[in-house]
Amino acid sequence: MKPERKEALAQFHRSQIIAAVRRLYESSGEVAVTMDDIAREAGYSKATLYVYFSGKEEIGRAIALWSMRALLETLRLAAREPGGFHERALALCRALADFYERDPWSFDYAAGEVEFDPGSPAAPQVLLDIYETGEEITRLVGGLLEEGAAQGEVLVGGLLEEGAAQGEVGAPLDVPAAVLLFWGSLCGMIKMAGAKERYIRLSLGLSRREFLERGFTLLLGSLGGGRGNG
Repeated sequence: MKPERKEALAQFHRSQIIAAVRRLYESSGEVAVTMDDIAREAGYSKATLYVYFSGKEEIGRAIALWSMRALLETLRLAAREPGGFHERALALCRALADFYERDPWSFDYAAGEVEFDPGSPAAPQVLLDIYETGEEITRLVGGLLEEGAAQGEVLVGGLLEEGAAQGEVGAPLDVPAAVLLFWGSLCGMIKMAGAKERYIRLSLGLSRREFLERGFTLLLGSLGGGRGNG
């Protein structure tokens, strides 16, 4: 069998196993599921299962990588939307909300933490791939924020400059920090809206999506562009 054919077949079997794991994790929870359960659900012998994955930890890493790559592609498409910073940033916010609505399980994996030291010479390739995919997401969001700053849509000054003049702020906000703050706020808002959907409807009279649209407006407005408050 040709190497490319062999690899394609291996990828097929891995995807079948991951699909089975998803079904089990969603119905029973990750902790309760065993490798025997996974083999039975996927239709493989346990020995065959171990040919493709060494255990649940490696399967979890594969799921995290798949989820992050799917999320990255979603954000790339949103970032290509026509318009200036505000339009594209809003498209990115909406795309992330759509991703959560379609697949909250993958959203949690993509937004979750993977313990990993990128400087470790013994790091498995899947962890390196997860790290690099995360960095690509950071660069994409960071590039959008930098573009907004160049267009005057994102102001890193304002209160920060006033605070620096008063000795309350010692250093300007750097782009990596801005990305993490923006990303954390956005993911947290989307997850909270999903968990509190009934409360939001009863207390505010808003659908989950209406609530998120207001949140996106406030979040983008907090970056200093002014249009978010309109």
